[in-house]
Formats: sequence, structure tokens, C-alpha cells
Amino acid sequence: MKRINIIKRLDHKEHEFVIAQLNRVGLAVTRLRLIVLSTFHARNTALTANDIYQILQKDNTPVSLSTIYNVVNHLSLSRILTSNCCINGTRCYELNDDQHPAHLVCGKCGVRQKIANHELIESCKREVGIFGFESDAFSLAITGMCKLC
Repeated sequence: MKRINIIKRLDHKEHEFVIAQLNRVGLAVTRLRLIVLSTFHARNTALTANDIYQILQKDNTPVSLSTIYNVVNHLSLSRILTSNCCINGTRCYELNDDQHPAHLVCGKCGVRQKIANHELIESCKREVGIFGFESDAFSLAITGMCKLC
């Protein structure tokens, strides 16, 4: 069985950036963390743990689904990835770009569209302040049906 090394999809600069991200948050640089983060960088979209598992299976990378869940959970807790609820309660992950992601999510086909409405984000931050709540993470998903469905 021929193995395709998914890490090679990143150029040297991206590879060094991924390693620096892991070092910055105190996580060990492991082969699997590099593979998972490389997958996110290559796809540049939100993915579920199952999506990652399927991608790695197609690339003949031997890994269990439970291991993928473990890796994305650690990356999410360390804020390298952000996570939010998607279709039917499935958790979606994406690279944390510190932009406080807001998305439109189609409940039928699962397509996700980032929305960059700074007024909406600022309004949410004001509401947090009004209640005296100290937020450590923020995500917003508006679910419905896309125009194609």
C-alpha cells in the first residue's frame, strides 16, 4: 500500500508556522498533530473529525477516528483550532485566525459560509460586557437552508 505523506502538502514556511503554533501553546510536535494541522491548512475550511478521518483514509494514513477526536480536542483546547456546533450537533473545527468566526450553516447540505460582520461581533462583545461576563472564546453559527437547497 502506497502512503501519501500529507505533510508534504505544506511549503516550508507553512510547515515552520505549524510547528511554531504547537510550540507556542506548549504542545509537543507529533506526527499526527502535524498531519491534522496540515490537513486544515490544505483545505482552509471547517472540518469535522470524521471529515479528517476520511481524508486521511483516502491518503492511506493509518489512524483511528478516536485518535482524530483526541488530536482535534487538544488543538481546540489550546486554541489552535476553533470549534462550533454544526449540523445535527456535530462539532466542526477550523484554524483559529483570531477573527471571532461567525458562520451561516446550511442544515441540509452542511455548507458553511464565513460572515465578517464587524458590527455584529462588536454588538455581541457589548452584550457580554453588559452582563459583566468575561468571555474566553466566541463563535456564532446561524443555521438555516442555503439557496442551493
